[in-house]
Formats: sequence, structure tokens, C-alpha cells
Amino acid sequence: MRDIKQTLLRFRSQFSRRSLGFLSLAAASGVAASASGCISDPDCGICDPENLVVEIMSGPNYIGDQIWILSPECVGPECPTETLTKADYFVNEVITCEETDAANRDTVSRTPEEYCKISPIVVLGGEYQLEFIFNNLLDPESIELVRRLIDDPNRLEVYDWKNRIANIEGPISRFNGDYANGGTNEGITTRSVNLSCVERLSANGTLDKPYNEKIAEDPFLCDTVDDVAGVPTPRKLQSGDMPAFDGLTSDLGFSCSNPLTDGAVDNCCSYTDWVLSTQVAKYGVTEEDNPDTARDLAAAITCDPTGDVYTECRDFIPYVNRSGDPTSYDYDFNGDGVVEADERGFPVPRYDMLRSLHPDDRPKDANGKPLYEQRNTPCTTDSDCGAPQVGAACVGFDANGLACAPDTAGCSDLRCTQEWFVTCDDDPNTTGGGNGYCKDKRFKDRAAGACYRTTVAFTATEDDDDMTQTPYEAGSVFGACDSDRNGIMTAEECCLPELGYVPGEPCDPIYSQLANLEPLPIYERDRALPAEARCYCTEYEPGNTCSDLVAKFCAPPLGTGPVAENTYIQRPVSRVGGVIYDPAVKGLAYRPADLGNYSRARIESSAAAVTPIGRIGRTSIIDGWQMSESGRGAVENRNNYDMAMCSGQEYRMVFEVNEGEQVLRDKVGNTLANKNIYVFETPQFHVDITSRSPLNNKSIGACESFSIGFSNKYDLDPENLGTLQLWHINY
Repeated sequence: MRDIKQTLLRFRSQFSRRSLGFLSLAAASGVAASASGCISDPDCGICDPENLVVEIMSGPNYIGDQIWILSPECVGPECPTETLTKADYFVNEVITCEETDAANRDTVSRTPEEYCKISPIVVLGGEYQLEFIFNNLLDPESIELVRRLIDDPNRLEVYDWKNRIANIEGPISRFNGDYANGGTNEGITTRSVNLSCVERLSANGTLDKPYNEKIAEDPFLCDTVDDVAGVPTPRKLQSGDMPAFDGLTSDLGFSCSNPLTDGAVDNCCSYTDWVLSTQVAKYGVTEEDNPDTARDLAAAITCDPTGDVYTECRDFIPYVNRSGDPTSYDYDFNGDGVVEADERGFPVPRYDMLRSLHPDDRPKDANGKPLYEQRNTPCTTDSDCGAPQVGAACVGFDANGLACAPDTAGCSDLRCTQEWFVTCDDDPNTTGGGNGYCKDKRFKDRAAGACYRTTVAFTATEDDDDMTQTPYEAGSVFGACDSDRNGIMTAEECCLPELGYVPGEPCDPIYSQLANLEPLPIYERDRALPAEARCYCTEYEPGNTCSDLVAKFCAPPLGTGPVAENTYIQRPVSRVGGVIYDPAVKGLAYRPADLGNYSRARIESSAAAVTPIGRIGRTSIIDGWQMSESGRGAVENRNNYDMAMCSGQEYRMVFEVNEGEQVLRDKVGNTLANKNIYVFETPQFHVDITSRSPLNNKSIGACESFSIGFSNKYDLDPENLGTLQLWHINY
């Protein structure tokens, strides 16, 4: 079996992205720049006031044991000349790895030198992370910054990680494919593409036809070795780097709870409620990218719910306000193979850009064939494509080559492709059965009333025996009209003459009464948070708790800082960074960013997550690489592929030393200048059964799953996975 993809293979298609934790790592300590370490002296914070050096490199080996490499190979004119042979770690002694009992024990079938190499499984992080221990205490602010917790000011948290202080350079392999999500910790890759091989084949002229055709002719096309400058190099390898992943903060988080009190008016506008009810134009707009032309119900496009949505809603123009979403995407969309200036900064990934467009408007090649829609799977209904859980639809073409729905007469060549974010809806709670209107699927009616305030007074009829009439002043929560407090504002409950409703006419509680409703400028945070955590960039009365924060952190004209208008000032951590400071051992942990995916933008993520069934379907194979997005670990870089380090290769850990960049420093200001490169090797690809099932003489039942560990990610190519077989079975 070849390496390159996952570290753990489970039979019966069970797969866990980060489940290799069969041993936990103990922290290593710092040692002095001499033959023996000085950490035994508890006062040794700065062992060398003139010099900062790496004394120990630590990480997992091919069976997951933590190893300590004393005085790792250093490249640079000022590298240490002495090699450490031992160091005290509190009451434990760390010695040269090759001389340890573990490296020479009888149960290890490899050489001590092989045992003492750091395995590529360091990309897993957690207890399998790469660690560097120094002779001096490090300046923590050169690695990470801390602050008070937003929801508990008596505690501290890290919120800023200097992930560019170092970088791993050496051979990598990039890959993606078709990943089918089979549920929690399960899934299968039905097709694997090694992008490093594709790049090499393209560069040397071997790829004279589409890759899928080439690989069909020769399934082992990428499983060979090329001569690169006189060096035999596997086609699945390329030179590259493995940076640590960014830590992220977000203006989201800490939404209020809904409902606040059972039976009370819903006055909690959570983020999901807010973004899907106030930032999405339910009935579209009449001018592209112009929210001032949003259609109300009277101007909405009518349609037949049983008709062809691609014909009846053809003129629908969606609009979504994404001003609060900082994410952006760069990709080729016109099909020329080049990411041009106007193709940078798209607000959604390409697969959702397709969904935003009518199928007739999606990019096509010179022959009229879709550029980015796979259309590989024949279908007869949307459910054949996994809808509504999956964001796909069955779309065909009529005699004129225009998109059509399956039930339309003359519609042929029906194939699964990305759904359109537009539907024909006849909501019986509002506009009434039989009155169909073209609307954006992403819009969310339920609980939307909490996110609007009325500009005039109104009277609501309560759901009690006396049908009590309750008056509400201007500025009240519009959701107060929801008399049965079920979150659904029906026309009967909420279409009110005071708000502009004309009796007898079809009515959408929000979009028939927009003239007398005002959306909240931002979602509401939990009222139990400290007042400062609920401050956002807007104008406050003088003396308000938030006034000083606005002046300091908000962008002009509100203040002198960077935070945009109508954005919360305090941002919770949404992802920890890939460099971790540990003062107890004078070191830092480094976690490479190997997991990639083009995650959805905020609005689509929210719309797909609405329960019990999302407003839109989830992404799937047709949308690109899905393994990380499918819950196999936090996405660490925004690429449509994963990466792997390679077995039996040499790597260089390069610390940044250039001024103006993120530079590691110790407590007295020393850097690693002129000694900032440290070399390590990875072991060959090994199978590990020393701490796993099955062991020798163990009986395994026919329905019992078991696991085998590997020293590196293994190649996900089905051809490779087929090489692993049970070859001896007793009946």
C-alpha cells in the first residue's frame, strides 16, 4: 500500500480524520547550549543572554511514540558547534534518541535511526504535533497575544497567533477527489486525483489529453518516477511548504437564545434569524446589486408551483447583502484558465456562484457545454440527486437548449447539477395556497419578526380564550403579532391595517408591510454578556458604556479604528492558530495546515444549517473536495485540496528572521538570525500493529471492525486501497 493519504484505515468504510491517538505526548523541556541541559536549574529562564538556539525538536515517530532529537541539524553561519547528549527535564532525563531503550527494544523491527525520525503524522496536530524547545524563555508576544475572555473577563484567552514565524519546506503531495459523506466519522473516496502528479504531467508535456481520459488509459500513470535534474522523483511529489494555519476571530458568536421565555414574545434576533430575514431579498430585485429595487409582494414575480421554475422564474434576480462577511474567493469563472483581476474577491465559492445563477446563465464553453457543472449523473427527479438534503437538482434542456425541469414536456438530457437558489412558493401561512411567487430559497420566515421593529403603533390579537387585544407602541418587536408564539407569522395574525395591509389582498407579513417595518442593523448578542461585549459600531448617546470603545475601535467617521459600521467590536475566536506557546518547556508547538476546502460563505452556511431541513441543500461531490468540510476536522486552508508530507524525505524548518515580518524572539530580544534553519528526516512508510487490533492470536468476528495504523497518510486512490486484503481466513 502506498502512503500519501490517511494515517488510519478502518474496515467497513469507517474513517476518522483525527483518531490516531493511541499514545499521548509528554512535553519536552529546554536545555542549555552545552553537553548537558540547564533546565534542572529552576531559575534558568535565560540560559544564554546573547544567543537563542533550538535545542530539541520533538514529535511522533512512525508508531506514534514521542521522540526527542537533541541538537537538531542546524544550517547557518552561527549554528551551535556542540551537540547535546542529555538534558534533565524536571526529574526525567532526556538522552540522545538512538541510545534510548525504546529505540533499541526487541519489539521494534526497524533500526534505532529509523525509530528516531519524525513521522509525517505531525500534520494531525494535537498529541502528534511538532515541537521546538529553546535554550531561553521566549517572548510570548512574538508567538501569540492574549486578552480577557469576552464572556468571562476574569479569564484570559489567546486571540492572535503569529503563524508566519516559521514554515516547513520540502516535498509535499496535493490531492483531492470525490468524497462521499457517509455520516459521522464515515465516508469513502470514490475517485482520487493527485494534483502534484497532474502538475508534473502538464509541465513535461505528458498530459496531451484530459486527465480523466489519460488515467483511464493507464491507471498507474502517476505511480512512477521521473528524472528531475538527475534525481529520481515520484510523480506524486512536488516541492512546496507546509505553513501553520491561521487563527481566526469573527464578529459572529454569542447570539441570544431563542426563545427567551416560554410563551413570551420572541425578542431574540439571533444571527441566523437576522442574516436570512434581513440580508436576503425574499422576492429578489429588479436591478442587479441594487437593494433599493427589492421587490415587495405586489411586485413579486408570480408563478405556478406545479410549473417549470426555470421558465416561470427566469427573470428572478437574487440579491444578498454580504457587507458583514469578510471572506472572499479567487477563481477562474469565464473559462480562460486565468484568474483575472475582476475574478478576485468573489463573495462566494464558485459552486455557490453557480447556484446563484439561472442554469442558462452559468458559464459554458464554445460548444455550449457547462464549464464547471459536472452533469455526470442521469436523473428523472430532484430526489435522484439527493435533494432536498443535498444542494443538487435534476435539470435538462428543451429543444431550444434552454434549461427545464423534469416534468416539462420535451425536456431531455436530464442530469444532476447544482440547484438554483430560486423556487416557486405558495406559502399557505401567508400568501395562500395557489398563489405562487418566485422567491429566494435562502430567505427564512420563521422567527424573522424578532429582527424587525415597527415604525407605527399596532394592535395584536392574543391567542387566548378572550382574544385579548394588546396594543404595541411604535418601535415594538414585530414578532409580537405572532399570537400563538410558534415563530410562524401568519397572514391572519400579522397582516394588520395599521401596518399598511389592505384587507382582501394576498399578504406577506413582512414584504407587504415593509414601509412600516425597520430591520435591525445587526443581530443581537446574549444579554447575559458584559455590556462591553454587546457594543457595536454605531452612534451612542454621550456617556454610554460603548462610546469610548466606538471612538477607539470603529472606523471613521465613528472612530479611529478598523471595525466597520454595524459590526460588533469584540470578536470571539472561531479557530485557534497553528503555533502554540508553552512557557513551561521554553518552546512552541507547530501545526501544519494540511486540510483544505472552499467553505461556504456565511449566508449559505446559515441557510444550509437551518433545522430540521436546511433552506438550501448541503454541498456534495459536485462541489469539489469535501472530506474536511464533512466534519473530518477543521478546515485549515482555503484550497480545493488536502496536502501531505512525504515518507523518506528531508525537510527544513525555516524560522523567519527578516525585520518587519513575524519574528520569533526570546525574553531579551534575541532571534534565530544566522541559525534559523533546522533539518529533519521522515521515516519510510510503515505499518503499525504494535498497539492496535488485531494483535497476534486474536480472534476477529465476521462483523467486528478493526484498525491498522500507518506512519503517514495513505493514498486514497481506490486502486491503492484495493491492494489491502484479508488473505487468511478460517471458516
